[in-house]
Amino acid sequence: MTLRFPFLSLLFLVLGLAGPPWIAPALAQDEDLRFQAADIRGKVMVYRDETDETLRLHKGQKVDDGDRITTESGSEAVLRLKGRVYLHLAPHTQVRVTRLRMGERGLQVRLNLLKGRLLCQADKTPAWALEVSCANLVCRGHGTLFEVSRQKNDVQMVCFQGNVVGSSPRGHAEMAKARQVVRFSAGRFQYRRYMRIREEGDLQEWKDHLRALQHPLPPSSRAAGR
Repeated sequence: MTLRFPFLSLLFLVLGLAGPPWIAPALAQDEDLRFQAADIRGKVMVYRDETDETLRLHKGQKVDDGDRITTESGSEAVLRLKGRVYLHLAPHTQVRVTRLRMGERGLQVRLNLLKGRLLCQADKTPAWALEVSCANLVCRGHGTLFEVSRQKNDVQMVCFQGNVVGSSPRGHAEMAKARQVVRFSAGRFQYRRYMRIREEGDLQEWKDHLRALQHPLPPSSRAAGR
């Protein structure tokens, strides 16, 4: 058989080798829907749900839906979902990514805080679902900066910017507005108060950490400071 249009035949061959044109955007989208370790300090472990193995997490590696991240004493991690949110895991924290996908209403992110302290900073007020579940409480962020901490069944929501709404299985809900703290314990909401020195210190520590990540000093400056 003689090909009358060699240029078109070559074009089809190239497209065939490269795959359908919709594959590349799909792969890019999947890549965007994974957290990346932006900073690791100390020993941080990750349980890979897909391979059923526990490994040490290193800077630059990815964290996917179903994975569980654990920080030990003196260790911490910052995870980044590009263009959307930073997560900071304080020492003695364990978090599992239970939902990380595009749904009918857009991006859905849910994190199960098993223990410790988790801070979430969104790039802008999210129009998508950013939730932290722990004990019998689901905390949903409606601002750009909040924190959830857990000790067994005692949960504390701290709102730095915007507001955070906590919902219990009984249908009760409480909102923490900017600079407010709400405690949930024994299956019910206990109190709401304003931030104290400890929360102010945690906030400043995170701001300094984030500034160092976003504006790293050049190697010469770091060497001079030693």
